[in-house]
Amino acid sequence: FEIVSDASNDSLVNDDESGMTTVKIPMSEVQWSETPVLVKMYVVVPEIVKAAEEDGAMQVTFSDHGVQMTITNQPGKIRHVLTVRPLFGPISPDASFQRVIPGRRITVTLSKASTGDWGELTGPKETVNQ
Repeated sequence: FEIVSDASNDSLVNDDESGMTTVKIPMSEVQWSETPVLVKMYVVVPEIVKAAEEDGAMQVTFSDHGVQMTITNQPGKIRHVLTVRPLFGPISPDASFQRVIPGRRITVTLSKASTGDWGELTGPKETVNQ
């Protein structure tokens, strides 16, 4: 699917024809850390973590310059979406992964394409060819 949002702090709520409400997870709700080879993003919002604990509720798509996480809460018909694009540097999508620690957090681990410090999670939009 196409990544249509960016790393801004705007939280959008949209209703689609399926009756599902989409809520954009704001960057202010994302914590992150890095090593020379990895970047880890953390989401600790209790309602989002709880929704992600359900089997099949979370999908994460990695690209060379971005990541999109979608968590669908079927009973509430709410879809939480986090899109981070462009990342500060390129990643290796095949070596990146996600994990849910029940009751605590969601961790998305990004494997950097090359060793180094980013200093920031996101980069300027013009660095990514759309």
